[in-house]
Amino acid sequence: MIFLIHGNQEFLCHEKLTIVEQQYAGEEGMGDLGRVRLAGKGLSLVSLRAHTDALPFLTPWQIVRIDGFLTWLAKENKRGGQKSAEMTQALADYLPRLPESTILLFVEPEALAASNPLYKQIKRLAAAEKGAILPCSLPKRYRDREQFIRAWLQEKAKALDMRFRSDALALFSSSVNNDLRAASQDLEKIRAYLGPGKEIRSEEIRLLVDAALWSNTFQMLKAVSNGHKRQAVTLLQSLLSSGQHPLAILATITRQYRLYVSIKALYEQGLTPDEITTQLNLQKWMVDRDLSVARRLNWSRLEATYERLLATDVAIKSGEMDSDLALQLLVIDLSR
Repeated sequence: MIFLIHGNQEFLCHEKLTIVEQQYAGEEGMGDLGRVRLAGKGLSLVSLRAHTDALPFLTPWQIVRIDGFLTWLAKENKRGGQKSAEMTQALADYLPRLPESTILLFVEPEALAASNPLYKQIKRLAAAEKGAILPCSLPKRYRDREQFIRAWLQEKAKALDMRFRSDALALFSSSVNNDLRAASQDLEKIRAYLGPGKEIRSEEIRLLVDAALWSNTFQMLKAVSNGHKRQAVTLLQSLLSSGQHPLAILATITRQYRLYVSIKALYEQGLTPDEITTQLNLQKWMVDRDLSVARRLNWSRLEATYERLLATDVAIKSGEMDSDLALQLLVIDLSR
């Protein structure tokens, strides 16, 4: 059986590799018996076959994992190497004759092209139920990637005996920044905080996941509200250079302005800061912090801000404008 686990999402590769290895794992206490891991760069076909042709000892399977071999071969072929081309053909001819007791795992750090002859061979073997191709890359289109991450988060939460509220899922997915390992660790953190069988709310996301993003974005918004345009842009650039996803920053800015609107509306209805705190289910220090800003913003300014936020969101998601530039123009506009 042959598995091609390929793509630039290292954590997805790790997840799928773990599932396959557990499927063919031997009895407990056997340790690494029946398992071989090889570095692919420079590996010869003779060395590969020395392991894949070997019969398993005390285990039902001989599991051979090779890291980066097909990627290395593809790069060598691009250089026009005769030896690598011959090795590619020899490997393609060998794969259908792999012993039934061998589980061969090709783990590749890059997505293998569908035109690659070894990809084609493994695809044919997969169609005959003698192999499988497990992609480990995120979709290129934003909407497809967003749907993938949300579905992945829901599956991870389910495996941890938790579930997302829809607003919390949207909030969390916007902060993932394509780092699925960090997202998985954050889910573990939330489970430790809430316990199993709980619903994940936006409150837990803000408290445990995006506290740093929230704090740094608020400092930027504070500069915006004070009209300090240069400082606001500098803080935005710092957020972007630290690896924060532009859409996560935009979502946090939007969330903060929604908070301003809610606080302003309740204040103008005559509610006290304590009553606003209770009504919005916030912490008292947040209302104390935001009330002065909310009071200064007039309703026409807030309406224009919402239109500007929506236009920025559309410009980024449609690819109409570079995301970093779109955010910079937004911050400059809001600082006036």
